[in-house]
Amino acid sequence: MKVINLMNSNSSPAPKEWNDLPEVKAQRPLSLGQENSLQRVDGTNICAWFSNQGGAWFPNSDFFLVKSR
Repeated sequence: MKVINLMNSNSSPAPKEWNDLPEVKAQRPLSLGQENSLQRVDGTNICAWFSNQGGAWFPNSDFFLVKSR
């Protein structure tokens, strides 16, 4: 078994088509003076919306496991 601490993992932009998934789209944070990006936890199919406020990125939604049906 392998354990991955999601909060200490690196991330990169999620595939563009994930932005259009209704469940993910519904959790997109409001953009009041901040930039939002859907990020994928490296090595997984787990994503979350991250927001940039004051030059620092932080998770700003629930984490989602994206899998094919």
